[in-house]
Amino acid sequence: MLFKQPILREIEAARIELAFRRWSRPSVKEGGPLMTPVGVLAILAVEPIQAREITEAEARAAGHTSRAQLLAGLEGRRGDLYRIRFRLEGRVPGHAVGSSWEWKRGRGPIRSRGEESMNPFPGAVL
Repeated sequence: MLFKQPILREIEAARIELAFRRWSRPSVKEGGPLMTPVGVLAILAVEPIQAREITEAEARAAGHTSRAQLLAGLEGRRGDLYRIRFRLEGRVPGHAVGSSWEWKRGRGPIRSRGEESMNPFPGAVL
């Protein structure tokens, strides 16, 4: 599950904890983690939903200006519609959106220039 930079900044500030996606099958699992450039998201719920069930308030809570804007962004995409609830569970120390850090699976954060950093979670596989 990918997020655009403006949405990542809102997630990092704990102002967004909801997303909507069309998938042939969900790419995240309820109770599981999701690594993002701003930290680890705890996936609280992955619920199938019909477009008519999405409210204006939910669309705004997901970072959209309106329900119409959210639905327009989903138009033309294949798959079932899902409501995903999450929260920012952990942050990458010293990280800010747009910095040169990125995640490498099982190795923690590294510099995108190829230069490895000290892993803030030694021995942990995230």
